[in-house]
Amino acid sequence: MTRRAWSGPGLGMRALLSAAAVAMAFGLPGCGGGGNGGGDGGVKGVCGSPAGSTTPVLCGRVMNDMTTSPAAGVEVVLRSSTGSELRRTTTTADGSFKFSPATGGAQLEVIPSAASYAAGMARFQSKVYDFDLPNKAGTGKCYIGATVIAGDTSVGIVYVFPNSSPPPPPMGGCPR
Repeated sequence: MTRRAWSGPGLGMRALLSAAAVAMAFGLPGCGGGGNGGGDGGVKGVCGSPAGSTTPVLCGRVMNDMTTSPAAGVEVVLRSSTGSELRRTTTTADGSFKFSPATGGAQLEVIPSAASYAAGMARFQSKVYDFDLPNKAGTGKCYIGATVIAGDTSVGIVYVFPNSSPPPPPMGGCPR
């Protein structure tokens, strides 16, 4: 007579318990992609939109030029290519701003509090913008270019000049 090394009831139950123990040890969650419930793995665009989104979104931060600390409470205006105001928002405590959707947006104007910052001026990508001066073509004001077609676009950091350290004097032209 041949004897088996293992037989009888319980083999299926032991296999099931072993598989469950392995699954728990390796953390194989059943749904949601690991916590956010969306199953997208948490992948986001630079402005926080879901990856692959075609909604035009524009974001950035406004910082103090002298201290590089966040400039909270600064108004940021999204303008069309002709300079018309499309939307307006205020920077948060970390200096960030976001326009969603940013449809038709092509330019930005930063309006800091006159009590704390030089009015109508900002530094962007090492160039000083004076929002009261005309642009180089003479067709409108001097605004920061910020075109977005689809998806997330970050302009990066725009710096405002604190009153304790005034900006360079106006020299004409845009940017200077």
